[in-house]
Amino acid sequence: MAKPASTLMKSVKVLRHWSSVTPETDPNDLNAPCSLIFIAWDDEDDHMYTGQFKRGHAHFADAMDWFPSPDTHEAMRATMDMVPDEAVFPKLPDNGKRVPVAPESCAGPDFYIKRPRHQPNFASHNWDNHLADGLAIPDLLLHEARMFDLLSQHPQHPNIVGYHGCRVRRGFITGLMLDMVPGRTLMLYLQFRKLQEIDKGPFFAALESAVDHLHHVVGIAHNDLHPDNIIVRPNGMPCVIDFDAAAKIGHRTLAARSCPPWDDEKGNLHVSQKRHDLYGLAKIRWMLDHPDEFTNSFTDIFPVRIRLEVDPAEPDDPDKNSPLSRPRVPGSKLPDPDQDGVHLDE
Repeated sequence: MAKPASTLMKSVKVLRHWSSVTPETDPNDLNAPCSLIFIAWDDEDDHMYTGQFKRGHAHFADAMDWFPSPDTHEAMRATMDMVPDEAVFPKLPDNGKRVPVAPESCAGPDFYIKRPRHQPNFASHNWDNHLADGLAIPDLLLHEARMFDLLSQHPQHPNIVGYHGCRVRRGFITGLMLDMVPGRTLMLYLQFRKLQEIDKGPFFAALESAVDHLHHVVGIAHNDLHPDNIIVRPNGMPCVIDFDAAAKIGHRTLAARSCPPWDDEKGNLHVSQKRHDLYGLAKIRWMLDHPDEFTNSFTDIFPVRIRLEVDPAEPDDPDKNSPLSRPRVPGSKLPDPDQDGVHLDE
Protein backbone atom coordinates (compact mmCIF):
# COMPACT_ATOMS: atom_id res chain seq x y z
CA MET A 1 0.00 0.00 0.00
CA ALA A 2 1.04 3.62 -0.52
CA LYS A 3 3.13 5.35 2.11
CA PRO A 4 2.26 8.86 3.30
CA ALA A 5 4.56 11.68 2.32
CA SER A 6 6.90 12.97 5.02
CA THR A 7 4.89 16.20 5.16
CA LEU A 8 1.90 14.25 6.46
CA MET A 9 3.73 13.17 9.56
CA LYS A 10 2.86 16.44 11.21
CA SER A 11 -0.59 14.91 11.79
CA VAL A 12 0.73 11.74 13.47
CA LYS A 13 -1.20 10.76 16.55
CA VAL A 14 0.07 8.18 19.03
CA LEU A 15 -2.73 5.69 19.65
CA ARG A 16 -1.24 3.14 21.93
CA HIS A 17 1.99 2.66 23.79
CA TRP A 18 2.83 -0.43 25.76
CA SER A 19 5.83 -2.46 26.86
CA SER A 20 6.55 -6.12 27.44
CA VAL A 21 7.98 -5.49 30.88
CA THR A 22 7.46 -8.51 33.16
CA PRO A 23 7.30 -8.53 36.96
CA GLU A 24 10.91 -9.77 36.94
CA THR A 25 12.04 -6.85 34.78
CA ASP A 26 13.03 -3.46 36.10
CA PRO A 27 10.11 -1.21 35.02
CA ASN A 28 12.59 1.65 34.68
CA ASP A 29 14.73 -0.23 32.15
CA LEU A 30 14.86 2.11 29.16
CA ASN A 31 15.98 -0.75 26.93
CA ALA A 32 12.89 -2.88 27.64
CA PRO A 33 11.08 -3.63 24.36
CA CYS A 34 8.18 -1.33 23.67
CA SER A 35 5.69 -0.93 20.82
CA LEU A 36 4.18 2.26 19.46
CA ILE A 37 1.02 2.37 17.33
CA PHE A 38 0.07 5.57 15.52
CA ILE A 39 -2.05 7.02 12.72
CA ALA A 40 -1.71 9.91 10.29
CA TRP A 41 -4.30 11.62 8.10
CA ASP A 42 -3.87 13.02 4.63
CA ASP A 43 -6.13 16.04 4.91
CA GLU A 44 -6.22 16.52 1.14
CA ASP A 45 -7.58 13.15 0.01
CA ASP A 46 -8.66 11.94 3.48
CA HIS A 47 -6.77 8.66 3.61
CA MET A 48 -5.93 7.18 7.00
CA TYR A 49 -2.50 5.66 7.49
CA THR A 50 -1.41 3.49 10.39
CA GLY A 51 1.73 1.72 11.53
CA GLN A 52 3.80 0.54 14.45
CA PHE A 53 7.37 -0.15 15.37
CA LYS A 54 9.22 -1.62 18.32
CA ARG A 55 12.11 -0.03 20.13
CA GLY A 56 13.35 0.33 23.67
CA HIS A 57 11.63 2.81 25.97
CA ALA A 58 14.43 5.32 25.49
CA HIS A 59 13.74 5.60 21.76
CA PHE A 60 10.16 6.72 22.35
CA ALA A 61 10.88 9.71 24.55
CA ASP A 62 10.66 12.23 21.72
CA ALA A 63 7.76 10.45 19.97
CA MET A 64 5.61 10.63 23.08
CA ASP A 65 6.27 14.37 23.23
CA TRP A 66 4.41 14.61 19.90
CA PHE A 67 7.42 16.17 18.15
CA PRO A 68 9.44 13.21 16.81
CA SER A 69 13.05 13.65 15.84
CA PRO A 70 13.85 13.30 12.11
CA ASP A 71 15.07 9.73 12.64
CA THR A 72 11.98 8.67 14.58
CA HIS A 73 9.81 10.57 12.11
CA GLU A 74 11.16 8.59 9.18
CA ALA A 75 11.01 5.29 11.07
CA MET A 76 7.33 5.87 11.77
CA ARG A 77 6.59 6.79 8.16
CA ALA A 78 8.36 3.70 6.84
CA THR A 79 6.04 1.37 8.77
CA MET A 80 2.78 3.02 7.72
CA ASP A 81 0.16 1.64 5.36
CA MET A 82 -3.14 3.01 4.10
CA VAL A 83 -6.30 1.81 5.88
CA PRO A 84 -9.02 0.67 3.44
CA ASP A 85 -11.84 3.20 3.14
CA GLU A 86 -14.54 0.68 3.99
CA ALA A 87 -12.87 -0.14 7.33
CA VAL A 88 -13.42 3.35 8.75
CA PHE A 89 -15.78 5.36 6.52
CA PRO A 90 -19.51 4.92 5.91
CA LYS A 91 -20.83 5.21 2.38
CA LEU A 92 -22.80 8.39 1.71
CA PRO A 93 -26.42 7.12 1.83
CA ASP A 94 -28.21 7.07 -1.51
CA ASN A 95 -31.58 6.00 -0.10
CA GLY A 96 -32.93 9.50 0.34
CA LYS A 97 -32.10 9.74 4.06
CA ARG A 98 -30.95 13.22 4.94
CA VAL A 99 -27.17 13.50 5.44
CA PRO A 100 -26.16 17.01 4.32
CA VAL A 101 -22.76 17.44 2.68
CA ALA A 102 -20.55 20.33 3.79
CA PRO A 103 -19.63 22.88 1.13
CA GLU A 104 -16.02 22.82 -0.05
CA SER A 105 -15.66 26.33 1.34
CA CYS A 106 -15.58 24.78 4.82
CA ALA A 107 -11.82 24.68 5.09
CA GLY A 108 -9.08 26.41 7.01
CA PRO A 109 -8.31 27.16 10.64
CA ASP A 110 -11.91 28.01 11.55
CA PHE A 111 -13.04 24.43 10.96
CA TYR A 112 -12.30 21.08 12.56
CA ILE A 113 -12.69 17.71 10.82
CA LYS A 114 -13.93 15.07 13.23
CA ARG A 115 -12.56 11.77 11.99
CA PRO A 116 -13.85 8.25 12.67
CA ARG A 117 -12.53 6.17 15.51
CA HIS A 118 -9.58 3.85 15.03
CA GLN A 119 -8.61 0.33 15.98
CA PRO A 120 -5.10 -0.55 17.18
CA ASN A 121 -5.31 -3.83 15.24
CA PHE A 122 -5.27 -1.82 11.99
CA ALA A 123 -1.52 -1.40 12.50
CA SER A 124 -1.05 -5.14 11.94
CA HIS A 125 -3.27 -5.14 8.82
CA ASN A 126 -6.20 -6.63 10.72
CA TRP A 127 -9.11 -4.64 9.32
CA ASP A 128 -11.71 -5.82 11.83
CA ASN A 129 -13.51 -2.55 12.51
CA HIS A 130 -15.88 -3.65 15.26
CA LEU A 131 -15.65 -1.92 18.61
CA ALA A 132 -16.04 -3.63 21.98
CA ASP A 133 -19.82 -3.36 21.86
CA GLY A 134 -20.01 -4.91 18.39
CA LEU A 135 -20.69 -1.67 16.55
CA ALA A 136 -18.74 -1.07 13.35
CA ILE A 137 -16.71 2.14 13.17
CA PRO A 138 -18.41 3.43 9.96
CA ASP A 139 -21.87 3.00 11.51
CA LEU A 140 -20.86 5.13 14.48
CA LEU A 141 -19.67 8.02 12.31
CA LEU A 142 -22.88 7.91 10.25
CA HIS A 143 -24.95 7.92 13.43
CA GLU A 144 -23.13 10.97 14.76
CA ALA A 145 -23.68 12.74 11.42
CA ARG A 146 -27.42 12.18 11.82
CA MET A 147 -27.35 13.48 15.38
CA PHE A 148 -25.58 16.65 14.24
CA ASP A 149 -28.15 16.98 11.46
CA LEU A 150 -30.93 16.95 14.06
CA LEU A 151 -29.09 19.72 15.90
CA SER A 152 -28.70 21.75 12.70
CA GLN A 153 -32.46 21.76 12.11
CA HIS A 154 -32.84 24.02 15.15
CA PRO A 155 -31.31 27.39 16.07
CA GLN A 156 -27.63 27.11 16.93
CA HIS A 157 -27.03 27.10 20.67
CA PRO A 158 -23.99 29.18 21.69
CA ASN A 159 -22.71 26.44 24.00
CA ILE A 160 -22.90 23.54 21.53
CA VAL A 161 -20.32 23.04 18.79
CA GLY A 162 -21.44 24.21 15.35
CA TYR A 163 -21.90 21.71 12.50
CA HIS A 164 -21.59 22.32 8.75
CA GLY A 165 -22.26 18.92 7.22
CA CYS A 166 -20.34 15.81 6.17
CA ARG A 167 -17.02 15.79 4.37
CA VAL A 168 -17.24 13.39 1.41
CA ARG A 169 -14.44 11.82 -0.62
CA ARG A 170 -14.71 8.90 -3.06
CA GLY A 171 -18.36 8.42 -2.11
CA PHE A 172 -17.51 7.94 1.59
CA ILE A 173 -18.21 10.18 4.57
CA THR A 174 -14.65 10.81 5.71
CA GLY A 175 -15.36 13.26 8.51
CA LEU A 176 -17.75 15.74 10.07
CA MET A 177 -17.11 19.46 9.53
CA LEU A 178 -17.37 21.29 12.84
CA ASP A 179 -16.44 24.71 14.11
CA MET A 180 -12.93 24.85 15.51
CA VAL A 181 -13.49 25.61 19.19
CA PRO A 182 -10.52 27.31 20.86
CA GLY A 183 -9.78 26.46 24.46
CA ARG A 184 -9.07 23.40 26.60
CA THR A 185 -11.25 20.56 27.81
CA LEU A 186 -12.70 20.74 31.28
CA MET A 187 -10.79 17.51 32.00
CA LEU A 188 -7.49 19.38 31.54
CA TYR A 189 -8.67 22.01 34.02
CA LEU A 190 -9.34 19.13 36.43
CA GLN A 191 -6.06 17.34 35.84
CA PHE A 192 -3.94 20.47 36.17
CA ARG A 193 -5.89 21.77 39.16
CA LYS A 194 -7.14 24.88 37.38
CA LEU A 195 -10.83 24.58 38.26
CA GLN A 196 -10.60 27.67 40.45
CA GLU A 197 -10.03 29.73 37.29
CA ILE A 198 -13.57 28.99 36.08
CA ASP A 199 -16.36 31.37 37.07
CA LYS A 200 -18.60 28.49 38.08
CA GLY A 201 -21.91 30.38 38.23
CA PRO A 202 -22.08 31.60 34.61
CA PHE A 203 -20.25 28.50 33.39
CA PHE A 204 -22.70 26.04 34.90
CA ALA A 205 -25.72 28.11 33.87
CA ALA A 206 -24.49 28.03 30.26
CA LEU A 207 -23.92 24.28 30.45
CA GLU A 208 -27.41 23.70 31.86
CA SER A 209 -28.82 25.83 29.06
CA ALA A 210 -27.08 23.64 26.45
CA VAL A 211 -28.46 20.45 28.00
CA ASP A 212 -31.94 21.97 28.24
CA HIS A 213 -31.72 22.83 24.53
CA LEU A 214 -30.85 19.23 23.69
CA HIS A 215 -33.69 17.80 25.78
CA HIS A 216 -36.54 20.22 25.13
CA VAL A 217 -35.79 21.75 21.72
CA VAL A 218 -33.96 19.04 19.78
CA GLY A 219 -35.39 16.03 21.63
CA ILE A 220 -32.13 14.16 22.17
CA ALA A 221 -29.89 13.33 25.10
CA HIS A 222 -26.11 13.63 24.91
CA ASN A 223 -25.64 10.51 27.08
CA ASP A 224 -21.92 11.10 27.60
CA LEU A 225 -21.63 14.42 29.40
CA HIS A 226 -18.26 14.48 31.13
CA PRO A 227 -15.25 16.83 31.28
CA ASP A 228 -13.53 15.43 28.18
CA ASN A 229 -16.58 16.37 26.11
CA ILE A 230 -16.75 19.96 27.33
CA ILE A 231 -14.36 22.61 26.04
CA VAL A 232 -13.74 25.72 28.13
CA ARG A 233 -13.45 28.62 25.69
CA PRO A 234 -11.05 31.52 26.29
CA ASN A 235 -14.03 33.57 27.56
CA GLY A 236 -14.61 30.94 30.26
CA MET A 237 -17.81 29.56 28.76
CA PRO A 238 -18.44 25.87 27.97
CA CYS A 239 -18.94 24.23 24.60
CA VAL A 240 -20.42 20.71 24.42
CA ILE A 241 -18.82 18.42 21.84
CA ASP A 242 -18.83 14.74 20.80
CA PHE A 243 -22.29 13.42 19.90
CA ASP A 244 -21.58 9.81 18.96
CA ALA A 245 -23.40 8.59 22.09
CA ALA A 246 -26.35 10.94 21.54
CA ALA A 247 -29.75 9.63 20.50
CA LYS A 248 -33.38 10.63 20.49
CA ILE A 249 -34.78 10.37 23.99
CA GLY A 250 -36.14 6.88 24.57
CA HIS A 251 -34.21 5.32 21.68
CA ARG A 252 -31.25 3.00 22.01
CA THR A 253 -27.74 4.43 22.24
CA LEU A 254 -25.00 3.23 19.91
CA ALA A 255 -21.64 4.33 21.28
CA ALA A 256 -20.04 3.07 24.44
CA ARG A 257 -20.27 5.76 27.11
CA SER A 258 -17.55 7.03 29.38
CA CYS A 259 -16.12 4.84 32.10
CA PRO A 260 -16.77 5.42 35.80
CA PRO A 261 -16.97 7.68 37.68
CA TRP A 262 -18.82 9.64 35.01
CA ASP A 263 -21.33 6.94 34.10
CA ASP A 264 -24.87 7.09 35.44
CA GLU A 265 -24.76 4.34 38.04
CA LYS A 266 -28.41 3.32 37.83
CA GLY A 267 -29.65 4.49 34.46
CA ASN A 268 -29.96 2.08 31.56
CA LEU A 269 -26.84 2.80 29.51
CA HIS A 270 -28.37 1.24 26.39
CA VAL A 271 -31.25 3.74 26.33
CA SER A 272 -30.99 7.46 25.63
CA GLN A 273 -32.33 9.17 28.75
CA LYS A 274 -32.36 12.68 30.16
CA ARG A 275 -31.14 11.29 33.46
CA HIS A 276 -27.75 10.44 31.93
CA ASP A 277 -27.16 14.13 31.23
CA LEU A 278 -28.61 15.25 34.55
CA TYR A 279 -26.26 12.86 36.28
CA GLY A 280 -23.29 14.29 34.39
CA LEU A 281 -24.41 17.82 35.26
CA ALA A 282 -24.69 16.92 38.93
CA LYS A 283 -21.15 15.57 39.05
CA ILE A 284 -19.76 18.55 37.15
CA ARG A 285 -21.54 20.95 39.51
CA TRP A 286 -20.10 19.15 42.52
CA MET A 287 -16.67 19.20 40.90
CA LEU A 288 -16.85 22.97 40.39
CA ASP A 289 -18.06 23.50 43.97
CA HIS A 290 -15.26 21.38 45.49
CA PRO A 291 -12.17 21.95 43.32
CA ASP A 292 -9.74 21.38 46.18
CA GLU A 293 -11.03 17.86 46.86
CA PHE A 294 -10.07 16.48 43.46
CA THR A 295 -7.11 14.33 42.59
CA ASN A 296 -5.86 13.03 39.26
CA SER A 297 -7.38 9.65 40.07
CA PHE A 298 -10.70 9.22 38.27
CA THR A 299 -11.79 6.44 40.62
CA ASP A 300 -12.03 8.38 43.86
CA ILE A 301 -12.78 11.97 42.91
CA PHE A 302 -16.36 11.90 44.22
CA PRO A 303 -16.49 11.42 48.00
CA VAL A 304 -20.26 11.87 47.82
CA ARG A 305 -22.70 9.85 45.77
CA ILE A 306 -24.98 11.47 43.23
CA ARG A 307 -28.66 10.76 43.65
CA LEU A 308 -31.13 11.38 40.85
CA GLU A 309 -34.80 11.62 41.67
CA VAL A 310 -36.66 9.92 38.83
CA ASP A 311 -40.15 8.82 38.09
CA PRO A 312 -40.88 5.83 40.39
CA ALA A 313 -42.25 4.02 37.34
CA GLU A 314 -38.73 3.76 35.95
CA PRO A 315 -37.09 0.63 37.38
CA ASP A 316 -33.59 1.01 38.77
CA ASP A 317 -32.76 -2.54 37.72
CA PRO A 318 -35.29 -3.63 35.09
CA ASP A 319 -35.91 -7.33 34.80
CA LYS A 320 -35.52 -9.23 31.55
CA ASN A 321 -39.14 -8.56 30.58
CA SER A 322 -38.85 -4.82 30.91
CA PRO A 323 -38.81 -2.81 27.68
CA LEU A 324 -35.73 -1.03 29.06
CA SER A 325 -33.70 -4.24 29.09
CA ARG A 326 -34.74 -5.92 25.86
CA PRO A 327 -32.07 -6.52 23.21
CA ARG A 328 -31.17 -3.42 21.25
CA VAL A 329 -32.76 -3.33 17.83
CA PRO A 330 -31.73 -0.64 15.32
CA GLY A 331 -34.34 2.08 15.23
CA SER A 332 -36.33 0.60 18.11
CA LYS A 333 -38.40 3.04 20.19
CA LEU A 334 -38.16 2.63 23.93
CA PRO A 335 -40.16 4.39 26.64
CA ASP A 336 -38.86 7.72 27.88
CA PRO A 337 -39.10 7.88 31.68
CA ASP A 338 -39.63 11.36 33.03
CA GLN A 339 -36.62 12.56 34.97
CA ASP A 340 -36.61 15.62 37.18
CA GLY A 341 -34.54 16.97 40.05
CA VAL A 342 -30.87 16.38 40.60
CA HIS A 343 -29.56 16.20 44.16
CA LEU A 344 -26.40 15.41 46.05
CA ASP A 345 -26.32 13.07 49.02
CA GLU A 346 -24.02 14.84 51.43
